[in-house]
Amino acid sequence: MDKLNTQVLRIVRHELATGKLQLPSLPDVVMDVWELLRNPRTRGEDLAKAMRRDPVMSARLVAIANSAFYRRARPVTDVHQAVVVLGNAIVRHTVAMLGVARLYEPATSPLVKPLLHREWMHGTLVASICELLAREWGHLTVDGAMLAGLIHRIGVLPLLTLAERQPRMVAEPVTREHILGGLHRQVGVELLKSWDFPEEMITVVREHEDLSRENHGMVDYVDIVQAAILVSYQGTENPLAQADWDSAAAVSAVGITAADVEDLLEYCGPHVGELRSLLKKT
Repeated sequence: MDKLNTQVLRIVRHELATGKLQLPSLPDVVMDVWELLRNPRTRGEDLAKAMRRDPVMSARLVAIANSAFYRRARPVTDVHQAVVVLGNAIVRHTVAMLGVARLYEPATSPLVKPLLHREWMHGTLVASICELLAREWGHLTVDGAMLAGLIHRIGVLPLLTLAERQPRMVAEPVTREHILGGLHRQVGVELLKSWDFPEEMITVVREHEDLSRENHGMVDYVDIVQAAILVSYQGTENPLAQADWDSAAAVSAVGITAADVEDLLEYCGPHVGELRSLLKKT
């Protein structure tokens, strides 16, 4: 880590220690649902009761249960039905996505606002691609893959919070990308730990940019996210658009090639739009 990133990281740590920079908090309903899911005796009605304390999130959960992502034969009409038909694992991942979506509220700084929007658009695109790729692997879930895609750059959020008070961090493009790119993984790991996220999601944040990573086991969420990232950047000016797919073990493991990019992005076009709409962001 170079001198600039070391300096910014020192500021982040100091502000965290002094309470000036608070890590974003997930809504209470997310933490309540997760706590209930730790108890094997929790019933669907218990989860529904917790969800009803947040009517907006309850409505979104019902909408997601009725969406094309889960292809229900019969419509779900209330939150109790939604938690029952989705099941505990999907509910856990889905309420986490809904909670994370709320953190992308418009910033007040004119420098930070477009950056926050950029992160939202990129995260939801990667999440949508992850959803498609995960369907090919029975041991992975589409909800887990979407959550992994959505949070892979979550560490940018605290850095942008700091940038609202330290605008020099993002005023100059080269410096901005250097700071965000160099620190978001480390900050993101700390953020997910503070939220008590599962280790597999923390690993996604920690390792998603390591294209030399070789997974000697079954395809995992890091593989899915890495492949989705490479697809998402094709045709852009991002340096990863020029990445050597042949040297990216995750791409080979997932089973896609550069020739598949156009079809993948065409499929994901309407799906990412639906995902953004379900999470009520634009």
